[in-house]
Amino acid sequence: DLSLLERGGLKDLIIGVESGSQRMLDSINKGLSIETVHALNRRLASYPFHPRYCVMSGFPGETEEDLAATVSLMARVIEENPRASTNCLYPVIPYPGTEHLAKAMAQGLEPPDSLEGWTAFDTYVALRDGLDRILPWVTEDRAKLLRRLYVISNFIDEKSDIVSNPV
Repeated sequence: DLSLLERGGLKDLIIGVESGSQRMLDSINKGLSIETVHALNRRLASYPFHPRYCVMSGFPGETEEDLAATVSLMARVIEENPRASTNCLYPVIPYPGTEHLAKAMAQGLEPPDSLEGWTAFDTYVALRDGLDRILPWVTEDRAKLLRRLYVISNFIDEKSDIVSNPV
């Protein structure tokens, strides 16, 4: 299948890994192992397209070790595959219709009661105006750390995007 994608002209492949912590992947029912991510990344190194791994932070129950595992994954995929890159370390956003929303509500989230209210559930708004409104389980110190990691992750390698909405 990868050869077919190559022949079809695929340039970029976006892969939603979500976390570098197996514990977090299991908690969100991702159905993915960290070993599989690394094996795929090494396999993709022999193809001309660019894999971009998407990761998030701020999951309910996420520990310092879980967060460190995610940052480590971001660095390791780039080391393993020169064409690989990662997105910024965005905070997880609990959207309607997702299992994550139910977990977030159990942790104290009060979801908006209108479609217009959901417009505030935006990554950049959350980073700028406060993660506590969208991620009530995140302490103030943790929110500061997540904002810093978001900014720093923009510069993880020379292929990273330019910060378009600095926080």
